Amino acid sequence: MEPISVVLATGMIAVCAHKVRRQPLTDAFTLPKVMENQSVLNTCLLEVVVVHLRRVELAPRFAGRGLVARVKYGSPGESAWCDCAEATAGEASQQHDTELASSVDIGQSCLFLRQRHYVPQIRIRLRSPHLGRTFGKAECTLHLMERRAHEMDLTLTSTGLHAKEKIGKIRIAMEARLVPKYSLQEIFHVVNAQRRNEGFVVGLTPVCRGIRDAGSVTTEGSEDHAHAGVADVIRGVPIASSGLQHQLR
Repeated sequence: MEPISVVLATGMIAVCAHKVRRQPLTDAFTLPKVMENQSVLNTCLLEVVVVHLRRVELAPRFAGRGLVARVKYGSPGESAWCDCAEATAGEASQQHDTELASSVDIGQSCLFLRQRHYVPQIRIRLRSPHLGRTFGKAECTLHLMERRAHEMDLTLTSTGLHAKEKIGKIRIAMEARLVPKYSLQEIFHVVNAQRRNEGFVVGLTPVCRGIRDAGSVTTEGSEDHAHAGVADVIRGVPIASSGLQHQLR
């Protein structure tokens, strides 16, 4: 079998080694699996969905409570997910001169391999770190068509007996990046990325092109094939190409 030289998560795997073949994407092709699969060459271009979790504001009764933010990419029953590190809600204080709220800066980003067959949806669950129970949730459509990171506030609602009661909000940003595998490996090493289930979690460090000569994606989202080591890529949809950029050189 010839080696896979390009993986693009648009529902297919492009196999490029003098010949071009296609085969269905399987569940095994999550971002962690692709990163550890030696059949996927380091010059492969990976389309990565990045969900940045900024800040959570909760009702005062949650002050001092530990929480774990779980990010799910896709619909129920067909999705990838990963958990952020545990955080603790601070003491309630006045927010925006209108109401008391307990806040916490999450400051973490979840990265997934983009999947064409997934419903373009992001689902966030706030969970108790010890009991594992979900006590807050928020959902939104995955916005990746703009040429920048898409930032928004999502309303958090409760679960259980008081389902749909508003308990706060969470600020997130979403983007997609087309990154050579070797660049992603170097970024993960520098920022100490942690494998969590079907994705990776890093501190709030912008992740995209930008490590040395890894700029195979221009600011207009097109590939610069002058880089001799980067194979052609079969691209399915436009990706965000500006906004947050990795500052390493």
